[in-house]
Amino acid sequence: ADFLSGIIHWIADTWFSDTMPILGQRLLKPFRVHHVNPDDFLRRNVLDTNGDVAAIVIPFLIAVFWISTTNPWSAALAVYMVSFCATGLPTNQVHQWAHMKNPPIIIRWLQSSRLILSRRAHLQHHKAPHIDNYCIALGWCNPLLTAIEFFPRLERIVTELTGLQPRNDDQKYYAALEAGSING
Repeated sequence: ADFLSGIIHWIADTWFSDTMPILGQRLLKPFRVHHVNPDDFLRRNVLDTNGDVAAIVIPFLIAVFWISTTNPWSAALAVYMVSFCATGLPTNQVHQWAHMKNPPIIIRWLQSSRLILSRRAHLQHHKAPHIDNYCIALGWCNPLLTAIEFFPRLERIVTELTGLQPRNDDQKYYAALEAGSING
């Protein structure tokens, strides 16, 4: 779930246009605004923060009830799906807490224990050139992926195959932030 959160975060920060139908306005634009204005994420309520992930995860949790647990393989699949969903469901909440200067005390303890993504670890993602620390479910995958330059290498492959340039519209969002049309 942590790795998948990184892949989704990387795609939303890096590729395509916010003018795409459905995904553009609902997924890409909030990520791009957040990328240039990290504190924007702190303005979101619980439903806005967690609703999209819940809408994706809940059907998978419901599907677990149809998995037979009479043999070890299907039981393992059910446990895996529940664990994956339990880790994935609070991804955006963990991400929001990583932006809070003073999160609740239990969250600070979880962050300092490295059980969930910490503010210090995540703020590295918001420093130019914005090429690492994309995993936001827990943050556990970030050190390894950064060490092997996973996302920069993946960007080079995508660019070679498609000609697309990573974060091609970042300047548009920085200009909007400067002009005051995005809250700063």
